[in-house]
Amino acid sequence: MHLEKILMVSFRNFSAAEATFSSDLNLIYGLNAQGKTNFLEAIYLICLGRSFRVAKNQELVKKDESFFTIDGNLTLDNQIKKRTVLRYIRDGKKEISIDRKKLTKHSKIFGQFPIVVMAPDEFKITSGGPSERRRFIDIFLSQVSLSYLTNLQEYNRILKQRNRVLQQIRDGQAVSETSIAPWTQRLVEVGCEIINARNMFILEFSETLQAIYKKYTESRDILKIFIESTVTLRHEICETEDFYGAFQSVKNKEKVLGTTLVGPHRDDLVFKINGMDLRKYGSRGEHKSVLVALKIAEFRYLKLKQDETPIMLLDDCYSELDNLREEKVFKSLKDLGQIFMTSPRESILDNQRGQFDNFSNISRFYIENGNIEHKKN
Repeated sequence: MHLEKILMVSFRNFSAAEATFSSDLNLIYGLNAQGKTNFLEAIYLICLGRSFRVAKNQELVKKDESFFTIDGNLTLDNQIKKRTVLRYIRDGKKEISIDRKKLTKHSKIFGQFPIVVMAPDEFKITSGGPSERRRFIDIFLSQVSLSYLTNLQEYNRILKQRNRVLQQIRDGQAVSETSIAPWTQRLVEVGCEIINARNMFILEFSETLQAIYKKYTESRDILKIFIESTVTLRHEICETEDFYGAFQSVKNKEKVLGTTLVGPHRDDLVFKINGMDLRKYGSRGEHKSVLVALKIAEFRYLKLKQDETPIMLLDDCYSELDNLREEKVFKSLKDLGQIFMTSPRESILDNQRGQFDNFSNISRFYIENGNIEHKKN
């Protein structure tokens, strides 16, 4: 799959800007705070209907404007053309349409146009808190499985209701403790589905990740990933009895705190190198290596599962990669479909010109103050 063209109106610092792209490599340069990352964010929105930077759509509207529109033309691997339009009215509603048909649910865009992003903030996956890793795995699996996305949305809805009842019990309101039972039962049912989907994913994904990690580090280090869950499983598959047992152990504490203490919303994705927790003991270099391997493995897994080549976004990766890792990433670019790569200076891209020889079609774009100029090579 590749993005042929994009039009942005009143998006971030773009008043009205459009660009036509190479199906291979697109190099985007310009000084900081000029719109390079905004440009990649618009591409991500066209593919997933959400930002990889912020949760609130109103933050994406250009100052003093009341709406934004992003219009993208894509070509799938089978050469079928698709047009995606995303429009948001400030403090109002968001609309997503594909080929002029409005989606009844925004989540229906997930999985249709697979995309992978590697940006400085992505290092939070290995170094940040558990919520960053849950977010990674949830977005990843939602692109692969509609049932996972549906279960995740249902789980979050039930969790909100269950927490509301717990808060009423904590605050001494006239609520029967039996009123929490239906929410607990449904949370257990859906929660088991999510836990099993995550564990199956890790089982499939970990071997690919380890192979890529070894290739890019040229070391014998063993990288392992696993889910650290608040629900202890007696067998390989999560069963309702496992979940109920976990709830029983925190029953009184939940009433005191007014919140649900066990379930996939409390799980963590753990990375270990030679048995040592990466987040606690890993060097900066090890974090970089794991992230590079993680993103390349993500690309390959999405391509395999969706039978569609993802778009790859590389945002200012030079600031986070040393020379060895940078060289290895560049050598692998040809295998990563359509690529959008940003840099603060054109000279950095020129220094890597030799790495681009394998690309038959390269486009360059210069961005300044929300204006896009297509440069000749």
